[in-house]
Amino acid sequence: MACDIIKFYKWGMFLCLLIATIALYLAIKCPYASICPAGFAAMLITGIFAALTGIIMFFVKRSLSHVRKLYIDDLTSNKMSVKTAQFGSVARKCPCLSRWLFFFTSMGIIMGFMVAVLLSTCPEAGDALWQGLDCEMKTPDPKAEFGLLFGLWLVLAILSTRVNAQKKPWPFLYEPEPEDTSFKGRGIFAFCAPCDMLSRLLHP
Repeated sequence: MACDIIKFYKWGMFLCLLIATIALYLAIKCPYASICPAGFAAMLITGIFAALTGIIMFFVKRSLSHVRKLYIDDLTSNKMSVKTAQFGSVARKCPCLSRWLFFFTSMGIIMGFMVAVLLSTCPEAGDALWQGLDCEMKTPDPKAEFGLLFGLWLVLAILSTRVNAQKKPWPFLYEPEPEDTSFKGRGIFAFCAPCDMLSRLLHP
């Protein structure tokens, strides 16, 4: 079942801000900086970029909701208001920014999951290194904490695939592809091509 793009931004905003809150709380309140620097860096990257993604998604959702209610007559030069023009500009330009911010959020979450769960770089819960260095009311548990962040990210990534399966409903969301899509044709931006392709898999 396909997901409406406005619902994607609505739930994306909620999940990104939730991820940011959890990641920044753990980075600040837990002793990852001294015991597991790699995990701390992943938490910090995840928290900052997830917060920025959530804020941008809020403005995109608000703009798309406004634009959806417009009629053709509302877009004529003598009837278009400054507010409508601003909403239209955000709805057209900011999804790309949201996509790239979410890409870096994803990199932070995947890096943290690899460090804490797959590679077990951080000490496990109950390890002697955590003694006396609790996160206020609990002992740090890297696998559970990074696993939670990864799970929330996975929900949003799956939701994104349902939007990609649906035709985009508005012409201003169309992004033309250059005729020459080879690395050579992209010039100095050739290095961005793989990242751009990955970002589109994670975000409509």
